Amino acid sequence: MTFMKKVIEHNNTYRVEIEFDFKYTDQSKLEVCFLPNNFCSEDEKKMLSQCKTIEERNKLYDEMPWETISFHEGAAFGLNYAYNYYKENSSKVRGVRIDIYIKCYSGTTEEAVAFICAKELLDFLGFESEKIVYYLNEKYRFPYTKEFPPIGLHGIKTMIKILKGRTTNAELEKFLSYYINKQKEYLK
Repeated sequence: MTFMKKVIEHNNTYRVEIEFDFKYTDQSKLEVCFLPNNFCSEDEKKMLSQCKTIEERNKLYDEMPWETISFHEGAAFGLNYAYNYYKENSSKVRGVRIDIYIKCYSGTTEEAVAFICAKELLDFLGFESEKIVYYLNEKYRFPYTKEFPPIGLHGIKTMIKILKGRTTNAELEKFLSYYINKQKEYLK
């Protein structure tokens, strides 16, 4: 079974378009295949299309400019959150492969992308998503995880990629400490 869905969400602060292609697989695991976004050059798209596995593709993304992975952290967090909930609350677990294309506009945040991705996968898997992931007190809530959701305009992996080579290790450590404190604040 395959299920395609295009989600366009926006409010006063952000707009995001995400295209999902959900498929059940015989392996009982989650596979997320990020399709090249609007920041990928034609050469980068060609290189990505030549990858034989998702792992190979993700490794290649690590070598590309930071714009090419915009909002991958939020999407991966939301999809993993939903799949882990499914695994813990289902008697029969099936594998899921998701091909995902993300196009974001200014104002979009990692946590908004995480929320949308979690909601859509939970809906695909037959769960009432509004009880598992929700928006409360102007924050997206992921109550069934102990992990910090990525927050802000860029996730931590993207920020490290942006800052690497432009700053000292001490400044990078200072940023990481600041980011982790912001995540803890966000969860309050």
